[in-house]
Amino acid sequence: MALSATFAGKRVLVTGGAMGIGRAIVDRLAKDDAIVTVLDVNETALKELKQSLPNVNAIYCDVSKWEDTKSIVQSIGPVDHLVNNAGIGKRHALLTITEEDFNQTFDTNLKAVINITQTVVQTMIANKIQGSVVNVSSAASERVTQDLLLYSASKAAVSNVTKTMAWELGSAGIRVNAVCPGVVDTLMLMGSVPSPEDVPLMYSRNCIRRLIKPDEVADLVLFLLSDKAAMITGENAFVDGGYTIN
Repeated sequence: MALSATFAGKRVLVTGGAMGIGRAIVDRLAKDDAIVTVLDVNETALKELKQSLPNVNAIYCDVSKWEDTKSIVQSIGPVDHLVNNAGIGKRHALLTITEEDFNQTFDTNLKAVINITQTVVQTMIANKIQGSVVNVSSAASERVTQDLLLYSASKAAVSNVTKTMAWELGSAGIRVNAVCPGVVDTLMLMGSVPSPEDVPLMYSRNCIRRLIKPDEVADLVLFLLSDKAAMITGENAFVDGGYTIN
């Protein structure tokens, strides 16, 4: 049986879809003729996205703002699939963390996932849409990395929230899963390392010692969204080159 799946005509909302992993997901969905809406806080990246993919609905949105985000998501209308990809990964050593650091990380990485999923699935249920949700967590949810206390904690929460969402929404025919990437070749990664020479150290614990490509994460996201994963829900699926087993 072929593993191909089509999203043609399906309505998909992708947060943080203008760059990195999110952009890889959007590119694949758009190529498959999905009806894609992107929320992102990077206005320059949104403009470039709209120029490259004029059929994509690109909307500026700071997902950390609860009421503003809820209003924007409600205005989009029903969707069939949701990808909660927006996130930040700033480095903070324990002794330097401020309340602002904490709020910024958890508001973006966790609160937004809950808010947006709540808003989307309410509309799914009202319209009897048996859709799917994929949350982007991280391999850091299970392994310790220096100066990533806040990021790791927020992603561990996302992984746990995913399981609870799956339990609560299964009776409505809505599946919820998470992908947990390792070190992915994105601008966010490159902005978090002191110099390019330090990059190999970040994947030195992998079994497959190289950076992960955004498309390789997109492969897993699209599979979990699709009906090929019809009986997969509540899972945290790792795409990390073997990082978490080493």
